[in-house]
Amino acid sequence: MPPTWFTRYFKTKTMSRPHSSLPKTRRDRLKYFLWRTYAPAHPHVRNGLTACKLIRHSGRQPFLLGHLAPRTSLETFIKKVEAMGYHNHFLAWKDDDEVVSLRLSDGFTHQYHLRVFNDGEVRGHYEYAPEAYPIAHLVRVHFFDTREFFLQQFQKYIIPAYEPIEEDRPFLVYTRAFICFFYRRKHRRNK
Repeated sequence: MPPTWFTRYFKTKTMSRPHSSLPKTRRDRLKYFLWRTYAPAHPHVRNGLTACKLIRHSGRQPFLLGHLAPRTSLETFIKKVEAMGYHNHFLAWKDDDEVVSLRLSDGFTHQYHLRVFNDGEVRGHYEYAPEAYPIAHLVRVHFFDTREFFLQQFQKYIIPAYEPIEEDRPFLVYTRAFICFFYRRKHRRNK
């Protein structure tokens, strides 16, 4: 099927690659196109809100995978990761000292998110995609450590490291519980 003017318009080099296919439901397709339209502006909006201190984000997200192997350059690692299907992720927080943020889409609703830092540290997790569930994504609902998945893929390039798991703040725990309840209830209605 030849691409339409609409699909050609949304395939720009400044945005991350789309998911493997368009979402199936009408609601998800609408979300998809809204996010594809907003995506080029997101880094500027995020940086502006953070600079004005309307949104706070500092440090690095959890789930340390390890560090780049001594003979692996950052460029080599990024090329290897992109060859495996990962692509730049503009709809993400910018962690302290982050060099690149990459993701591997798992359908429209989930993603594997990988971050590489200037000191060679590599972190990764599995989570909701921001296009599918933006609020749940923001408060880290369905936010999992998938260390084995990443280390199996990049065993030649990463030296594993471990860190203690931090406790969540009570506000986030209650917010996540409410959002999980809301999504389950909504999912039951749709069935």
